[in-house]
Amino acid sequence: MEKKIILEITLSELREIVREEFHLVLQTQKKGLSSSRGNVKRIMDINDACKYLSLSKSTLYKMTSQGAIPHRKPGKRLYFIKTELDAWVEGGKDTSLDGLRRDMEQHLHRNRKEPP
Repeated sequence: MEKKIILEITLSELREIVREEFHLVLQTQKKGLSSSRGNVKRIMDINDACKYLSLSKSTLYKMTSQGAIPHRKPGKRLYFIKTELDAWVEGGKDTSLDGLRRDMEQHLHRNRKEPP
């Protein structure tokens, strides 16, 4: 059985101890996160890209054939670069209600026909 030690400490001392422990936990988690980031592949094949983007193979093949997603095809195999996929996702269309409303207004303005 573990021995228990009871100390008399002030509230400010207790706060400092908790703060220090919390700081140590955060540092440990940051180190773990940065090392796990190093495990992420920079160049991905079709299977890796499907998992990374949560898309089916058929959807990804269709998007590559339409040129809708950045990819490389040296020979017969498709490859994807993680930073390009990240930029592609971040540069996606704004699907918020305001964004859709703005797109609709721009479309109507561009396609407005002048009366004869």
